[in-house]
Amino acid sequence: MLAAELGAGARPVKREIDLIAQQVERIRHITTGLLQFARSEPAAGPVEEVNTNWLVGEVLPLVGHGLKPRGIDGLKPRGIDLMTRLEATRPVWINVFDLEQVLINLIFNAANAVADGGRIVIMTRDAEPGGVVLTVEDNGKGIREEQLKNIFDPFFTGDAHRGTGLGLSVSYGLVRRYDGNISVTSVVGKGSRFEVWLPQRSTARSSGRDGLPEATQEESRDHHYA
Repeated sequence: MLAAELGAGARPVKREIDLIAQQVERIRHITTGLLQFARSEPAAGPVEEVNTNWLVGEVLPLVGHGLKPRGIDGLKPRGIDLMTRLEATRPVWINVFDLEQVLINLIFNAANAVADGGRIVIMTRDAEPGGVVLTVEDNGKGIREEQLKNIFDPFFTGDAHRGTGLGLSVSYGLVRRYDGNISVTSVVGKGSRFEVWLPQRSTARSSGRDGLPEATQEESRDHHYA
């Protein structure tokens, strides 16, 4: 709609318009997903095979707009290096928007921890038993040992001036929904490492766009490869 209104003037900002449309859909999915998450309902959308390397490539332009042009606090530019090491060869069985949300949450959590000129590394690799590990590592301020046990609790935040304390909790719930696991190791003054393990197959049920269960998971499956 926006592109149609701008006409020929939309060409120079086509990438930005596409990102806006993608994020509007993601916000719709998040809203529906939070309601279903609170009610322990099926996933808000199709559960499908997702290539994690492809997903990282899709997420980077989104977080890049948040980290570099305006900064995560909207006040100043951030000179944060985003690096990738993508080695996974297996797909995982998940809703693509849910995995995107988990990755975005982890990246912005890392960005809150690093100083200007800091580094965030996103990695994927195959891992047994029959799954993929997605890692977000930073060289930021780290997390104190006494905070680690509460890091995935709702509304818990180690910094009263940043965030709502929901990002990691929601990420934990989403990962567990798909029979996965999320863990963290951290050293104060050196940084943190969050690892998400996801299986190639999970028992998560899928729901359609209107919240109604799909006939079968196989019917909604799609393949995303770079």
